[in-house]
Amino acid sequence: MAYVFTVGALSSVVASGNITVDFPASPQVGDIFVAFLALRSNVGCTQATWTKIHESLTGDTDATSGVASGQVWWWRYNGSGTNVVFSRTGGDRGQGVIIGIRGCLESGDVIDAQAISTATGTALAWGNITASSGGDPRALLAFAALGDNSTIGALTSTTPSGGTWTEAPMSNDNTGADGGASVYYHDVGLNAEATTSTLAATATVSTTYVRSTIALKPALNKTLDGQAVAAVAAVTVATVLPGAVTLTGQEPVALATVDVASISAPPPPSLDFLWRTYQRTRRCAYLRM
Repeated sequence: MAYVFTVGALSSVVASGNITVDFPASPQVGDIFVAFLALRSNVGCTQATWTKIHESLTGDTDATSGVASGQVWWWRYNGSGTNVVFSRTGGDRGQGVIIGIRGCLESGDVIDAQAISTATGTALAWGNITASSGGDPRALLAFAALGDNSTIGALTSTTPSGGTWTEAPMSNDNTGADGGASVYYHDVGLNAEATTSTLAATATVSTTYVRSTIALKPALNKTLDGQAVAAVAAVTVATVLPGAVTLTGQEPVALATVDVASISAPPPPSLDFLWRTYQRTRRCAYLRM
């Protein structure tokens, strides 16, 4: 399936406190919004209506150790609002951006797989994730937050193949301590049981960086035994068998068993009913004579 990605404007840098991040333009109800926050210090944000996917809050505030922090959140757009405020008391430098994804699961938890960790050095390598089996490819996102004033270069090797990673306009500005960050999305997505083990890039300064990878569940195919649900005729007793029907990407739904032999026949008519029926029949025949 084809995903549609939209990218919101990069938020203004704040020295501390709340971070306000704009939604992507022209959203549609049901779009999945994923917010990436690059943070300095170990103070994270809160948000009442969004769901936190993961975070790493071990960052510092000096310009020598170079330890970054980051958070990733998601929300299903409901048709209202143009931005979201991530609340924070104190803290240090903070900035964020939202990626909108169209074509994901329409209800319920949209996260299929995720990983976050930290590593130190200039060679960035994102953590592996494995999609759940079955269904369409998962929408795939990656994020890195750098310590000190490092920036991230071009991706050097990528998996999955058959698509393109695109960098969203994260700061990557090389202008301040613990300010570098990048967000990427993949236009094809992660096939079931594949990994992102070869997603890598090079940073300009050795820091302790946060690396995040996320796979989102696709929209249901809505198929039943290979047919579109809308095209499936009414099920007769003869076609109902024990087993399960699976909607792509969901848990099986068990079918009930119908035992035709257990259906009782109506009781035979009584002798009194037969005698009265015979008498009425004779009476009608007499009257017609």
